[in-house]
Amino acid sequence: MIYSLLDPPNLKHYDDMTKTEAKKHLEWYLSQIPERLELLSNAFEFTGGRKKEKLDYSVESLRILWEWFIPQVITEPKTAAELEKEAKILPGGKPRNLERLSIGTLAIAMDIAIYLAEVFIRTCKNVNWGLAKSRSKNYINYNRPVLLGFMAGKYEDELDPHRILNNLSLKVAFGDDKNPDVLINIYNIWKNKVE
Repeated sequence: MIYSLLDPPNLKHYDDMTKTEAKKHLEWYLSQIPERLELLSNAFEFTGGRKKEKLDYSVESLRILWEWFIPQVITEPKTAAELEKEAKILPGGKPRNLERLSIGTLAIAMDIAIYLAEVFIRTCKNVNWGLAKSRSKNYINYNRPVLLGFMAGKYEDELDPHRILNNLSLKVAFGDDKNPDVLINIYNIWKNKVE
């Protein structure tokens, strides 16, 4: 099955976007969510997940979705250029892995990130998409679409579901982490931070 990537128009690196460009990108991103969720649910059903109605945005559906995704995680060899670039920046001059996540795996993971976000939005009052609030270009989420509505102590906190899904996918591929409850665990940790 071919799984298309989310392809933003005129995407600059987030660090290079003006605030106006970041807002336009967020608007575009939000407009793509229904289509991406439909693509994900169709892939889920088509590739033997279960009936797509099982993806009902409940917390339990996170387990069903993750169990389906684990065998979908595929790696592919890094190019010589990627290996050389990585060797230059890593201590010891050696790449950690000779492989990387496939583009298809990354595309599905990014849509699962959207699904996870949608579960939060539908089950937690005050959680919604927005732009990272920091004005510093050094901030990891600068100009990125994130979930807002969380608190860490007395400070606002934001959740980047894309970063979380990228990291979880890497753990499946290279750390052999097959915990079916990993998305539910993430949900429960962040639900405790809801304002």
